[in-house]
Amino acid sequence: MLNNLKTTVNREKITKSIEKGLNFIIRSITPSGFWQTFQSSQGESDVWISAYIIREIGILLHDEQIISRLSNLLLYAQANDGGWGYKRSFVSDADSTATVCLSLHQLGKQFFPDKARAGALQFLLNHLDTWDTGFRTFRFDALRKILPLDKPAQAQGWIEPHVDVSANVCEAIAKIGNVELRNSCKNLFYSLLAKSTEVDSWEAYWWSTDSICTYHMIRLMQTLLLSDNLDLLDVQIGKSAREMSMDDFWKSRFSVGPCIFTTSIAIRCLINQFERHFEQIFKAINVIISLQYDDGSWDSQPILVIPTPCALRKKDVSDWKIDAPGYPNVLSDKSRVLVTAVAVRTLHEIYQAL
Repeated sequence: MLNNLKTTVNREKITKSIEKGLNFIIRSITPSGFWQTFQSSQGESDVWISAYIIREIGILLHDEQIISRLSNLLLYAQANDGGWGYKRSFVSDADSTATVCLSLHQLGKQFFPDKARAGALQFLLNHLDTWDTGFRTFRFDALRKILPLDKPAQAQGWIEPHVDVSANVCEAIAKIGNVELRNSCKNLFYSLLAKSTEVDSWEAYWWSTDSICTYHMIRLMQTLLLSDNLDLLDVQIGKSAREMSMDDFWKSRFSVGPCIFTTSIAIRCLINQFERHFEQIFKAINVIISLQYDDGSWDSQPILVIPTPCALRKKDVSDWKIDAPGYPNVLSDKSRVLVTAVAVRTLHEIYQAL
């Protein structure tokens, strides 16, 4: 049956889809040299989104001029505190900083000088709560620069550790830190794992799909060379598998239709148990290819979550705004560049698995 399903996902179709997607992404670079998307009250992201896209498809970009220009722009955008923010000249945060670190580290040591790397590492460590609980997205003293806050309780959700942030930051530290820090990252991995059970799985704080927590934990597990223990994530991967719709795609909490971002992230979770979930994977890949626009992009559902600063969990919020000013808000990728990069990376991983 596996071989029959493989024939329904033509390698040539995947290759053409990847090429169309990459061409769209390259054409979408703005005159500033960055990619830009997610229109929040603070403006569009350029630094974080560009780093995210490089992390996704940097290995597929063969234009050295583009890679060099983007890496130089990211390095130039590093703040005096060693971190990076949602956009240029904006308060730094641990999640954006980790994403920039991972993108530059992936490109190679020549794109991530020692001084920039050391500053970033110290910035990330400054956002550690404890090695049992994880990393904060923001520090309260930094948030006060952009929000009218008097006391930490007003920003509790933004300054408390969350799994999606902690796993992403931990992966960055494990890759750019020393052996001692890698061992501490292993301790945090197991601590985060212990916080997830069948009745209370991880909830992503900044994303509409909770599967991204599982995906980040898988990445962290691979970075820490713990992949032989992948069965530890059976419950979380199984939860992602069960959330597939009858129409062979995944929706997020705020979707009104197929969510390419959520579907792509779910596929990446399932691919780690390929033989067990191959039928769902191949059906979903066919859906992704069928929904690609002629220009090479994919549409975006609301995916980037900006909770009220005091809210500890998405479940604490009920009055969500969709693509509107203020918060609590859920934003779509209006430029379609992040969604396209995520889909392209997912198709590439499937191509390699075939």
